[in-house]
Amino acid sequence: MTLPQVIGELLPAAFDGPISEVLSKYNLPHPSPDEDTTLDEAMASGVSPDDIRGEIYQALQAKIPLDFPLPLFLSRLRQMPSDVPLWAALEGLAKVVPQDLTIGNTIHRYIDSLLDPHIQRLADQLTLYALTGKRTPILESSFGGVFAVPGFGQPMIVLMASQLSDTQSLIRQFRQELKQTFPRKPRAISSAMIAAATALRQKLEGFKIKDIADIYISRHPSEFPKDPLSPKYRAAKKRQEERIKKQIARLKSMLQAFGDN
Repeated sequence: MTLPQVIGELLPAAFDGPISEVLSKYNLPHPSPDEDTTLDEAMASGVSPDDIRGEIYQALQAKIPLDFPLPLFLSRLRQMPSDVPLWAALEGLAKVVPQDLTIGNTIHRYIDSLLDPHIQRLADQLTLYALTGKRTPILESSFGGVFAVPGFGQPMIVLMASQLSDTQSLIRQFRQELKQTFPRKPRAISSAMIAAATALRQKLEGFKIKDIADIYISRHPSEFPKDPLSPKYRAAKKRQEERIKKQIARLKSMLQAFGDN
């Protein structure tokens, strides 16, 4: 017997309260593992299995007593107060984040999108047990998963694992998701790109191109004529200024392409 089968066998006991409450509401007997008496009586009394499932699903939504690492982690995040302004939660971003955004209509919605499939599957399993007494294995995804989450202009691939996770399976999922999300390999970082990043940072700090060229020359004096008043020096500095402009333009273009992918 596998671990998912073991936990699936024990699962109904963890939710006996909600199951018993729903069955009592519809005057249905507790399920028997040998006979489908609950399902027979439900059908005979006109109670729809969908009604039973709906009640169980609502009970799970109201309180999620899950001990599985991933749903428990998500449910704890979900407990953050929904009226906390996002601009207040993300200190320092008040000027760039609209103040009508809140934890509730951003982070909570995203967490709900990850958490709800677990609740849906759990409701299916518990409904099957409530009506037939049958137990089914839980899914491996209850112990961890691989997700694409929004980042700073780029999706981020996140792998979540626990001690009970099938790590090899998760690693395969992670690699597949990574290839699908980022089909192109990242460019190698060259010394020219680092120099361009330095120049762009200086420009953003308020330095003029001629000043950036002077800084470069001071750090690489052997590349330029010694006499700063000579025509050769002025020509070499002019070429360096043009080179810096092109480096900054190429870097900006590359960063823009990175943000669009």
